[in-house]
Amino acid sequence: MYQLPDTVNYGDFYRWRIGHHSGLAVAIAETETHALKGANNLAGLFNDVQQTGQSA
Repeated sequence: MYQLPDTVNYGDFYRWRIGHHSGLAVAIAETETHALKGANNLAGLFNDVQQTGQSA
């Protein structure tokens, strides 16, 4: 999870990104709180997939 610098995408209200270690953005959020909730939700989905043995 990371916040875009003010000099990037000026005027974009969605300053927070949830990213994959590959560097790709997975989701965007307007606030840090929303980004944290989104990251927790994604982590829960990943854990559910791992426990069922399905591929993501």
